[in-house]
Amino acid sequence: MMEVKASERPKSKRKHTSRRADFLHAMDKLVPWDSLLEKIDPAYPKPTKKGGRPSFPLTVMLRIFLLQHWFKLSDPAMEDALYDIKVMRAFAGIKRDQQVPSDTAMLRFRHILEKHNLMVQVLWEIDATLHVHDVSLRIGKMVDPGLHAIVGKSHASH
Repeated sequence: MMEVKASERPKSKRKHTSRRADFLHAMDKLVPWDSLLEKIDPAYPKPTKKGGRPSFPLTVMLRIFLLQHWFKLSDPAMEDALYDIKVMRAFAGIKRDQQVPSDTAMLRFRHILEKHNLMVQVLWEIDATLHVHDVSLRIGKMVDPGLHAIVGKSHASH
């Protein structure tokens, strides 16, 4: 039997991506990031001269909050996912050499949103934006069939 060397094997022209990666790619394009960050920024802690532990960037915490919401992950499960699942870490904007927010940091962020009545506003704005694009999400499902058209369009544009 003749063995085929790896260099002689046919290479796939299409790189396979997971449904999770496709979903996050679509959400990255659809979510109104600037508007959401503008809403939350006044309530988010700023660095002080007193010192103390600096907060994680607002955009990172918002993206983690949404990952938790979409995939129904507790704070400890989200922290583990950020260590274990490369596509989630990338979506959150955390590089390999950067620290992952602790489950306590995630809890504090959610408390900030609750204290300033921002949680419902954030989720409503995302839902309204998705509705404009004829996309509906069923929380706990990785990809709703309505996303296939958007994911397909975004892959075609690459």
